[in-house]
Amino acid sequence: MSSVLNNLPTVLIGALAIHGARVRAVNREAMLYANVLGCDIGPKVTRLGSLATPLWLHVLARKGRTVR
Repeated sequence: MSSVLNNLPTVLIGALAIHGARVRAVNREAMLYANVLGCDIGPKVTRLGSLATPLWLHVLARKGRTVR
């Protein structure tokens, strides 16, 4: 989801889902950390990265700058 959206909305949606889950406090805290790490590091593993990457590349290309 972070590859399509941005990282912040994905973290917030995951946090809402975790908040609604009925788990112990220790497990909830671990799930929150996993959510943040997965949403921030996960898109960097994919080839595209996050949606911000191609958008910035497009803006730079329109200004005549290329990134290789």
